[in-house]
Amino acid sequence: MQDGDTVNGGQEPMVAESSTLDRGPGPLEGTDDVYEVEAIVGHKAVKGWYRFKIKWLGYELEDDEYLPPARLRAPEVWKLLEEYKRKHGIRSFKVPRSSRRHVA
Repeated sequence: MQDGDTVNGGQEPMVAESSTLDRGPGPLEGTDDVYEVEAIVGHKAVKGWYRFKIKWLGYELEDDEYLPPARLRAPEVWKLLEEYKRKHGIRSFKVPRSSRRHVA
């Protein structure tokens, strides 16, 4: 796990019944295939913005990946994302200044 990672702490993931998103280039470089999202299972801050850890339906945990909200296009996935944000007290996709790490 890397600095800034926050994981669901052993809680059940929020599962989408039929959520999809256009993943763009992924494990199959250069493809625009559509993959089904099983759950949003974590988040981390990257350059002042949140990225969300996606668990892909039918794929192993090592295939999970962090994506910015702009890559999450399907309405069902946005519903999952809003539920995840509410559950974890995230109000905006931008990390609050008080939560950012400062390196001297």
